[in-house]
Amino acid sequence: MSRQFATMISSGLFLLRALVILSEQTENKTLAEVLSQVRADVETGNALSSSLGKHPKVFPPLMINMAKAGEVGGFLDMAILQVAANFEAEVKLRGKIESAMTYPVVVFIFAILAVIGMLLFIVPAFAKLFKTLGGSLPAPTQVLVTLSPCSRPASPPSSCCSSSPASCGRSTSTPTRSAT
Repeated sequence: MSRQFATMISSGLFLLRALVILSEQTENKTLAEVLSQVRADVETGNALSSSLGKHPKVFPPLMINMAKAGEVGGFLDMAILQVAANFEAEVKLRGKIESAMTYPVVVFIFAILAVIGMLLFIVPAFAKLFKTLGGSLPAPTQVLVTLSPCSRPASPPSSCCSSSPASCGRSTSTPTRSAT
């Protein structure tokens, strides 16, 4: 909207006519109503900046202050063009930031999926191997072996309450049966 307004003002169109055209062409009904109110205020003799200032939720302070500077200095068209260029640069920067954040988010999601896949499929296979070999495992390996059954969707919560291999269904010694 600010680019269209700046173009109309710099091409020599009267301020009131530019506001009428903007209010008629905008698709946002709320903005069209606000532009009509601004036009009515300007028509009664108020300055454009003070008319814009009555709607701080619609017009940012930058636009209001640049309009005031342009009115005082006699370069309203250039001031509004500068505001338009600023808004366009801001939109462009936001787009770049969003696209730059897409890659890390995708990598993070794939990393989480890889860890879950390892806990569900690879670690249980190695846990069986470690169990047959016997001996004690290093702490990080023991943590992974302990967390593996906890990551299964059907595992009961009590099966992973403790960090010992026995609590996760893994016994370090072979069970003995009594002959009763």
